[in-house]
Amino acid sequence: MGWGHVTRRILGTLVRFSVFSLRRIDMKKLFVFLTCLAALFAMTAMGVAQHSKTSSTKLKAASKAMTFYACEKCEMASTKPGKCPMCKASLKKVNAKTMYACDHCHTTSAKAGKCMKCGMAMEKVAVTYACDKCHTTSAMAGKCKMCHAEMKKHTMKMSKM
Repeated sequence: MGWGHVTRRILGTLVRFSVFSLRRIDMKKLFVFLTCLAALFAMTAMGVAQHSKTSSTKLKAASKAMTFYACEKCEMASTKPGKCPMCKASLKKVNAKTMYACDHCHTTSAKAGKCMKCGMAMEKVAVTYACDKCHTTSAMAGKCKMCHAEMKKHTMKMSKM
C-alpha cells in the first residue's frame, strides 16, 4: 500500500463520519449552533476592533512630549523659536507636553473642550517640569538628572504665533 491509498482511505472515513453525524443531528440544532458560532465570531471581531480603537484613541489623546520655546519673564510658550509676543524677550528651548487647562479652576486635561468642573473653555498650554537649581527642563515629573533635586511643575499658555 502506498501513501496515496492510505490518504484516500483516511479522507473517505472522515467524509463518511461527517455525513453520518450530520444525519443524526437535528437541523434546528445545527441552525442554532451555527447562529451562536457566528454571533461569537462577530462579538470577538467587534471586541478586537473596539480594543484597537480605544488603544489608538488613548495614544492620540495622550500628550506627546516635544520641544517648546518659553519666555522666562511672562511664562508664555510657543512651538517656534523667536521673540515672546507679550514682552519681546527671547524664547528659550524647553521640553514640555501639550495639554489643555482651565484658567478658572486650574484643572488640566489631555483633550480640548469645556472644563468638567466649571464649564469654561479649556486653553492650550505647555506643561513642563523645571529644576530651580540647574534650570534643566523635562516633560515628566520626578528628580533632576543633573543635580537630583525635585522638579517643579510649570504651566505656560501657548502663544498664537
